[in-house]
Amino acid sequence: LKTNPSADQLVQAAGRFSSDLQRQIYQNAANKFSESGQYQNAVALLGDKFEGETLDNAVSSLNWYYAHHMIQKGDYDGAEALMLEFNESNRASGLTSLAQNLYNRNPAENKNRAAGILRRVRGLMPERPENYNETHQLFSLINAMTTIEPADGFANLEPLVEHINTLIQAFAVVQGFQGGQLRQGEYQISNGMNFGIHFDPTIFRNLAISDFDRTNSIIDSFTRTELRISLRMYLAESL
Repeated sequence: LKTNPSADQLVQAAGRFSSDLQRQIYQNAANKFSESGQYQNAVALLGDKFEGETLDNAVSSLNWYYAHHMIQKGDYDGAEALMLEFNESNRASGLTSLAQNLYNRNPAENKNRAAGILRRVRGLMPERPENYNETHQLFSLINAMTTIEPADGFANLEPLVEHINTLIQAFAVVQGFQGGQLRQGEYQISNGMNFGIHFDPTIFRNLAISDFDRTNSIIDSFTRTELRISLRMYLAESL
C-alpha cells in the first residue's frame, strides 16, 4: 500500500491481504470516506463487507471516529447529533466527552452549552444506577460536571451517597468473608481508593474548590471511616 492511500485505493488493495488484515483495511477505508464527507459511503462499505456483530462493531468504531473528526473541525452540532444515535453503552460517554471538548475549547463562551449537554446526558441515564457500567458512567458524568458546572455536580452526587454507602458496605462484607483486603473489618487505606467501586477523587477536589463546606458535608455522610479519611487526606494533599 502507498503511504497515506485514499479510501478507494484501500478498498482496491484489500483483496491481496489476509481476512484479518482486510477487516482493518476496510475499517480504515470507511474512516477515510467519512473524513472526506462521504459518511454514507463509509456505512455502505462496511455493510457490504461485514455482517452481524462484526458489522455492529465496525459501524460503532466508524461513528466514534467520525464524531471525533467533527469535534476537531468544530462541528459540535453534527457530533452531538451523531452521538445521540450511538448505542446505549456508548452514548453517555460520547456526549460527556463532547461537552468536555466543547468547554475546554472556550470555557467562557461554551460553558452553558457544555453544561446543557451534560444535563441531557443525565436525563438519558436511569435515576439510580443498577450495575457497574451505569455507576461508572454516572461518576464520569459527575466528574465532568464538577469542572463545567459544580452546582450540577453537587446536585447529582448528593443523592448517590446512600447508594455508595450500600455498595461499599456490601463489598466489605464480601471481602471479609473471602479474606481480601480488609484487616479486622477495616479497609487498608494504603490500598488507595479501592472500596469496591471506582470514582475519581478529583470529583471532591473540584467540588471543594467551589464549596468546601458543602463538599465536607458530603464526605461526612459516608459511613465508612476509611473512605472519609482517604478523601480528606486526598483533599489535604491536592488543595
